[in-house]
Amino acid sequence: MLHLEPEGYVKLAQDPLYGRYFVANQDIKAGQKILVSTPIASIVDHASKHIVCSKCLTSNSPPNNFKCQECDYSYCSKECMEMDKADHTLECSFKLSGNFPDQGYVSDYFDLLKRILIKATKFPSDPDVQIVYSAVDNFSSFSNEKTKEFYNVALQLEQFCQSIGYKMPDFPTKEFNRIQSRYSVELSPLTASLVSLIAKEECNSFGLYYSTTNKEPRKGYGLAFFPTAIFFNHSCDPNVSYYKSNNQYEFFTVVPVKKGESLYISYLDFSTNTQERKQILKQVFHFDCGCRVCNGAEFQQSKWLCDECKGFMKPEVEQWICTSCKKLN
Repeated sequence: MLHLEPEGYVKLAQDPLYGRYFVANQDIKAGQKILVSTPIASIVDHASKHIVCSKCLTSNSPPNNFKCQECDYSYCSKECMEMDKADHTLECSFKLSGNFPDQGYVSDYFDLLKRILIKATKFPSDPDVQIVYSAVDNFSSFSNEKTKEFYNVALQLEQFCQSIGYKMPDFPTKEFNRIQSRYSVELSPLTASLVSLIAKEECNSFGLYYSTTNKEPRKGYGLAFFPTAIFFNHSCDPNVSYYKSNNQYEFFTVVPVKKGESLYISYLDFSTNTQERKQILKQVFHFDCGCRVCNGAEFQQSKWLCDECKGFMKPEVEQWICTSCKKLN
């Protein structure tokens, strides 16, 4: 269950079509921090493991000698390596096997799911774990090719679950039948629940990005699951943005928001055009966006993008500061 302060800036609303989502709990001024979210799990992607610390996810460049001797995980310090040792010992020997069309990406979400499962094994009653279990999986929207991929990944995760002593949560017969209906092979309850978990990760995880100072699109370096952040719906013209602070995401309003209004973030890079955004939202997130920008209104990205480097602007006392090049506005 998600616990929010009664006097806080956000609250959950429920809709038969859209499910649970955040709305403003009071009138909110522009630049107000409204939520801080900590990931239940986060990983460095396959292309960045030699330059980003696998524990604190800060830059590890130039690379140093704090590395796992069994895999490609690296760390910024001995302290981070020691803090990550207990969990990493459980996951290290289980590498993704087989050939997938997008091997690097599949290995990334495989690694993220291992960390989620470790957390769920150690703390099965944790509120964040329960939010993950209750998340929407949009399973019926995935292609046959993707459901086949999920099945093959789930079989490997099943072995991992057995190795760490994972206990499957209650998985109702109705949910099992919903997953089983997409397959000709008979699934075990654990396999079906893991297929659903994979789909939930695909629908709800966040990419981790950094901005350069040369006006290029932001670059990815990792993947994370922020349980309290999954209740922000998408808009190509959002009223909320966010930035990484240590190992958390801080969400803030970019325009004034009235009490009861829905709170939206953008799931995509602002450098994409309307047609590209529509295509990605349909293929990756499985919905059609009907926001004002997708209906032809002008997109005023100057509200939250730095005009020097295209980094995110965030509120800083009476000014806004770019999270990348630190320019004040």
